[in-house]
Amino acid sequence: MMSLIAFTHEGQAQRVKKREVKAGKMARREARKFKKEGWRVLPGSLPMQKLLDRSWRKQLSEDDYGKAKYIWAAGNGVAGSQAAANMQAMEVAKLQLAGQLESNLTAIAKTSIANNQRTKAKAETVTKVVTAAKNTIITRLRNVEPTYKIYREVTEIVRRKKRRRGIKVENGNIEVQVMLFYNKKEAAAIVEEEVKKALKEEVEDIHKEVNDLKKKN
Repeated sequence: MMSLIAFTHEGQAQRVKKREVKAGKMARREARKFKKEGWRVLPGSLPMQKLLDRSWRKQLSEDDYGKAKYIWAAGNGVAGSQAAANMQAMEVAKLQLAGQLESNLTAIAKTSIANNQRTKAKAETVTKVVTAAKNTIITRLRNVEPTYKIYREVTEIVRRKKRRRGIKVENGNIEVQVMLFYNKKEAAAIVEEEVKKALKEEVEDIHKEVNDLKKKN
């Protein structure tokens, strides 16, 4: 038994090591690409490769079941000032993240409701739970710091490339890119809490209906 546990731990350690090596390679490659495209880190920030390494470690990290540990989304914003571009980039990333979370939260909610009441999950209950959980997470995202934030000045080359993609920007504008992550385990915990609230409200509604019927009779 001990040898089996040791073998499992060794296997996990090897997988973690492989992911770390892969994250380092991806970060180096991406850092070269970003620098070539004119991207820079903010003053006082970690070097670009370090930021990207941290991002790739999260993208590649897995839970105990071998599934992705995080949900993530990138956001870009372009404006006349860095502050305005940063605000745009964060809002885009949050919306992208919220969209990805919705399908994930729905799956968790259906399973959780089924486990709690041992009946088929009602569509309206699932919708209610997912909406409440998503709103809670979006509220929390306001205080989430991006795993990386980089910026660049829009040059003529950048402007032409974006124009080909149907994006209109002006020379001298500032473009900001951010990457946000959210832990799936934390999202699941929020859903569980909302499921408990929803089921409690359902029971209370049923009791009220029964008492109203008794009064009428």
